[in-house]
This record gives sequence, structure tokens and C-alpha cells, in this order.
Amino acid sequence: MKNTSATKPLIEEIELKELATALNFGYLSYNYDPSSDCLYICTSPEYRLAPDKQIFITEIKLHTWDIKQYSITNTTGKYLCTDSGWSGIVTEGYLLIKEYDSRCDIYKIQLSNPASVVKLKRVNATSVQGVPKLVINGRVYYDAYDDQLMKQNMFKVI
Repeated sequence: MKNTSATKPLIEEIELKELATALNFGYLSYNYDPSSDCLYICTSPEYRLAPDKQIFITEIKLHTWDIKQYSITNTTGKYLCTDSGWSGIVTEGYLLIKEYDSRCDIYKIQLSNPASVVKLKRVNATSVQGVPKLVINGRVYYDAYDDQLMKQNMFKVI
């Protein structure tokens, strides 16, 4: 049988602008945010991000191919999880990321104002296992590796 998906012609070739800051692929995470039609690539040189250290976020708007980069300083006072599984996701203008040492606490950091940090409140959960996969109607859904999905309302704060 002929594989039609492998023989389709290239529809469009895109050339992206050169990045102002090169991507550091020590540890990375990426996700698509349908609310902004953007691809986010988050990189960190460390597997756990110390207070006052930085996460670099590259935003690619898929409808215009414009690129914007953010340097987010960890102002939580806690170590954040940036290891190989990454426990963060960018959505609706915020980076949602787990604390490294507790793996229970999730912080919401505004991209346009990284000093705006909110610790999310857990409801009916002693821990948050897995990695964030998607956000629907303000709720973050985590893949818990065992055919379970956990959800966290991103607007409830402690």
C-alpha cells in the first residue's frame, strides 16, 4: 500500500526570525496554548531552578510566526521543578510550575510581570502527580501516568 501522508506536497515553508537569546537545551518543556495560538518552549540550565535563577520562555505565534522571548526570574523563594519531565505549562499568559521539593505546590507566574507570583490552592488533593497536559476553561489537567487525570483550577489561590 502507498503511504499517502508521506507523499503529500509541502504546503508552506516558514522561515523564523533569528532568536535574540539562543535556546539552552539543558532541560526543556514545550506546549501549545490554543487560547493564544502559540507554541511555548521553556528552557532551564538546571533540573531544579533555585530562587533568583531564570527560566527562558520562547513564544511563537503560529498565525504570524512572530517570536517573543521571556526571561522569568524565580521569585517564589522555593526551588522549582525543571527536570526532564518538566512540571510546568504556559497558558493564558502564565507559567504554571510545580515546586521541586514538595511536588504538591503549584505556582502561577505572569509572563509579562514575573514579580506577580501566586501559589495555587489544592482542593481535595494531598499532592499533584504527573505533568500538566492541557488547560480547558481555566482548569489544568495533569497526566498522572496511571490512566488518571488530575485537574487544578488555575484561578484558586492560597
